[in-house]
Amino acid sequence: MKPRHWVIFAAGLTISALSLFLVLRQKDWAEFSRLLVTARHEFILLRIGILLAALAAQGLRWSILAERRLSTPDGFWLFGIGMLFNNILPARLGEGVRLALASRREQMDAFSAGTSIVAERLTDVLALAALSLVFFTHPAVPQQFTTAGILTGAVGLAGVTFVLVFGSISPQKLLAVTGRLCEALRLKDSLRHRILEAVERVVLSIPSAGRFLLALAWALVIWALGAGAAWVLMLAFWPAAPPWIMGVVTVVAAGLGIAVPSGPAGVGTFEAAVAGSLIFFGYEPDISITFALIMHLTVIATTSSVGVVGLLREGVRLNALLAESSTVQHAQQAKD
Repeated sequence: MKPRHWVIFAAGLTISALSLFLVLRQKDWAEFSRLLVTARHEFILLRIGILLAALAAQGLRWSILAERRLSTPDGFWLFGIGMLFNNILPARLGEGVRLALASRREQMDAFSAGTSIVAERLTDVLALAALSLVFFTHPAVPQQFTTAGILTGAVGLAGVTFVLVFGSISPQKLLAVTGRLCEALRLKDSLRHRILEAVERVVLSIPSAGRFLLALAWALVIWALGAGAAWVLMLAFWPAAPPWIMGVVTVVAAGLGIAVPSGPAGVGTFEAAVAGSLIFFGYEPDISITFALIMHLTVIATTSSVGVVGLLREGVRLNALLAESSTVQHAQQAKD
């Protein structure tokens, strides 16, 4: 890794460790054990089933964005492999692993696989913004947060939509406008280069309008399944069923938590964001922290299990796969 990557890696580990310390420093482990024993375990199993359905939808979305050059089953297993490596390696290196495996397919190459993954991230951003708007418009949200939340979400959606539409109509003009904006802000050449490179990557990843909208619809399904799985898990720990909107709250919080630089799997930041959001809305701290831990553990266990089976299906060795993913990423960067 480059020196700046090591800095980001070290900062992520520090943030993860600090977040985990703040979450667990006053945790009553006897109460934690009691909650696990008395939990309604059928809902935990149901959550895992919903997570598997969401992973299947991930595979379908990736197949759509890859113009069907990647089958839905391949998308499912390769996404699981990527998540497995994200769960054990820093800096989301699992993305490079699934990029390398996808580029092995006859009709795929590293560039096509890479642009489809970028487009996948764009649909996630839009779906998360849409979920945030749903959350902020719910009556349970305090009024002082509603206006600010709706405004922020609307501006974010409008900004991303503008980039997508402008980029698909006239990519060169979008790059020129971005360059002039960087000059007006007097950004350093190195930073300006990275921004232009990122915008160009986004522009190149934009598929046809119909295919992108279909992938976006599936992204909304994926995030809705995630919210449903979170709400189902709440039924395992709270005797009275919480409002369904709390499933949205925890998923949005988790999405924001893992967006922060952190260690493998977003450990620490995930738990802090989820538990903090529940405590903010008046839920008991001990149950909220237990819920956050089990919510994350079930995600890690489910995705890692799919990833392990996917690796066996691919028939590759770990050291060879990591070396190949590094080579593919460097080759793509050189090509870009």
